[in-house]
Amino acid sequence: MLFSIPHALGFLTSLSTDIGAPDINHKCPNNNSSSSCYSLGLKSGLVAGEEMRESDFGYSLVGGCWQQHSSNFCLGYLLSFDKVFLGRPANSSQIWQVANKTGWDDGGQNTTASPNPPCTVTAMFCVPFTKAYDASYKYHIPYWEGVKAGNIYAHHMIDTCTLTKHPNFIFLKHHTAQYQGGFMEGYKASVEAAFNNNGTYGAKGCK
Repeated sequence: MLFSIPHALGFLTSLSTDIGAPDINHKCPNNNSSSSCYSLGLKSGLVAGEEMRESDFGYSLVGGCWQQHSSNFCLGYLLSFDKVFLGRPANSSQIWQVANKTGWDDGGQNTTASPNPPCTVTAMFCVPFTKAYDASYKYHIPYWEGVKAGNIYAHHMIDTCTLTKHPNFIFLKHHTAQYQGGFMEGYKASVEAAFNNNGTYGAKGCK
């Protein structure tokens, strides 16, 4: 019986995680060396695939490669893991699936003004990854602007001891749905973090 899990990094065992650590910490080069992010992905996928080949677990390509690993590492991992665990190399459709989903996830999490992380592996992976990354980055700009505004608004309410149980956010109606969603996420996170153990909130101990 196969149990699907929601990402293409099918199994990150302790050893394969150690191998991939430099990629997470942004300490591997994007070149053709044996220490490159792509090469680390190949090694990590090989180890994980061999260790889990006899298990009853499967994995899904739908979820991409998480957001902690680079695109170069992702492709290397996918190619090795598929070859060892499934007994066949990943086909072009699967590579496109993972690249597209990974690009969308990564682009949506970028809060800086500098999109397009390096993707220097095959065009079969980099083209859909970059296209999805750019689209997601642009799509989520209003969301992250909303998060920032929500944080600022919440801190103003906290600093002035004017939090209410049912705040009026009618001023958000003129903004996009993405902005509204981001604003509420930022507001709620800041408010929740402001509450003290004694039931008060903020540095002033507001009630």
